[in-house]
Amino acid sequence: MQAGFGNQLFQYATAYALSKELGQDLVLDVSWFEYIKKSQNATLRENNLNKLSLDAPNFVGKAKNFSSYRFRVKFGFPKKIRIDGKAYPFICENVNACREDQSKLFENIGDKGAVLYGFWQNLNYFDKYLLDLKRQFTPNYELDKECVNLLNQMQNENSVGVHIRRGDFVSLGWDKGQEYYDKGLEWFKNQLCDCKFFIVSDDVQWVKERYGKREDVVVIDVNTPTKDIDEFYLLASCKHQFISESTFGWWAAYLNTNPNKKVLAPKDAKGNIFDLGWEKL
Repeated sequence: MQAGFGNQLFQYATAYALSKELGQDLVLDVSWFEYIKKSQNATLRENNLNKLSLDAPNFVGKAKNFSSYRFRVKFGFPKKIRIDGKAYPFICENVNACREDQSKLFENIGDKGAVLYGFWQNLNYFDKYLLDLKRQFTPNYELDKECVNLLNQMQNENSVGVHIRRGDFVSLGWDKGQEYYDKGLEWFKNQLCDCKFFIVSDDVQWVKERYGKREDVVVIDVNTPTKDIDEFYLLASCKHQFISESTFGWWAAYLNTNPNKKVLAPKDAKGNIFDLGWEKL
């Protein structure tokens, strides 16, 4: 397991689906989260899966110290990797093509299991288990009063969950810019005249400066120890979604099973995960 929350959900979803298909146990190696703390240049990440209602919350911290995986990324992956004296097939995707279907690699999983490494961002791996995943990707704790009040408001309004991703997307050139969000909000106003926007962002100050004074906007900025999970759950609980190409927002839209939902996404978003009949801007 590695990277941010949206990526963690993809990794779990793929591994969960495989464990169901093959009738094998699922173990989640979370040693990366300790490894990344040693890098001063890295954006701090943490294992957020342990805050979800997973069917298979079997976490291990040192199945294989992550520095070993990084070494193998640099010098080439072996066909097998040894953990606790046992050799397992090592299934590593081409991470530069993580949204392409690489399920042929799963043919190398033996009856004793395998070690998976990658991001696995393709619907073919887990789509049949959507309802299973929706049930599991909910908080395993009681929401605090602030979140409950927001959730009630979303359920009583024609709510549109908006995810504005900036952060590293700005430095990487992946940020859609204010024009994209302005046009998207206007599109929803034309489609749903009585809608109210609930915005989640990794740059709350930027959002408040541009949209905080609008009467049809609520900027979500909860002050809880489980902020990431709370805001994700609230975003996914809206009746409609307006998202960037971020995996955080994608999961909120994907898990929304409202039969009348409207989802607006970037027209240049890549991968079959965006080929779900959603509107594009």
